[in-house]
Amino acid sequence: MIRLKELSSEARGILVKAIPLYRQKEFWEDKEYIKLYQEFLGATKTVDNPPGFNKFNLAILQMKRAMPILTYKDYDKGQEHDFDIVTKNHIGSIVRNARRGEN
Repeated sequence: MIRLKELSSEARGILVKAIPLYRQKEFWEDKEYIKLYQEFLGATKTVDNPPGFNKFNLAILQMKRAMPILTYKDYDKGQEHDFDIVTKNHIGSIVRNARRGEN
C-alpha cells in the first residue's frame, strides 16, 4: 500500500489525473493511462522497489476516496504541502458542534 501523505505533490497530481481514466473499461490498455503510470514512477523516484502497476491502481483508488476529506496547508515559503488528518471522531465532533450552532 502506498501512503498518500508520503508522496510528492507531483505524484499526487498524477494520481488525480488518472482517476477519470481508471473508470474506463480496459483502462490498462489506454496509452494516456500508461503514460501517467510512467510519470508516476518518475515522480516517486523509487529505484530499489518501484511501485507495480497494481499498486498504482490501488493508489488511484486511495486518492479517489481521500479527495473529499483532504485538506492542504499552504506555506508562504516554498510549495510544501501537509495533510490534515481527519478521523471519524473528528468529523463526528464537527457535526455535533454544527448541530449545536458552535464552530
